[in-house]
Amino acid sequence: MKARRAPDERGAGYPSQRRCPREASTISTTVRSQHDPSPLLISVHPQRSTVRVAPSGELDLVNAAALQAQLDELRAAGFEHIVLDLRELTFIDSSGVRLIIREDRVARSTGRRFSLIAGAAPIQRVLTICGLAARLHFEDPFGSSVSRPVVSADVASERPRLGVAFQGYVAQLRRQGRSTSRLGAR
Repeated sequence: MKARRAPDERGAGYPSQRRCPREASTISTTVRSQHDPSPLLISVHPQRSTVRVAPSGELDLVNAAALQAQLDELRAAGFEHIVLDLRELTFIDSSGVRLIIREDRVARSTGRRFSLIAGAAPIQRVLTICGLAARLHFEDPFGSSVSRPVVSADVASERPRLGVAFQGYVAQLRRQGRSTSRLGAR
């Protein structure tokens, strides 16, 4: 059994176990707001110059700032490739979409890499509706990278549903014999 050192004036009571963040194992942070009972658990999995960040739970207005701070910290630590793993997310709103767009833009402007691991069908549907599924770089969770997300055919082919008011407007235009092609209506 290894003996522990006595605490000194700097407060170091145990043998030094300082490790470079790139060699550390999984690091987890839980963010819980007083207004939102559902926490966002952020797991960080570093591997040399690549780090996989896996948020779990709901990524919304309340939790997006914490994830953004974590990604900024990892970028400042020198990681060249950040992979955002969306598999454990249960919900994403416009704040989460904005975070993904910002990270992609920052990575492109600094010459670094940013990619995603595709999430569940509802998460991918949000990215598809926003037009981001074709623009962003997705990776296969088993190591190979792909340019498009791995999504089931029903999600990829699904077009956004039109609002009831818009559908009424399109129907009225068609009854009048006017073109609806510029509106993107079916």
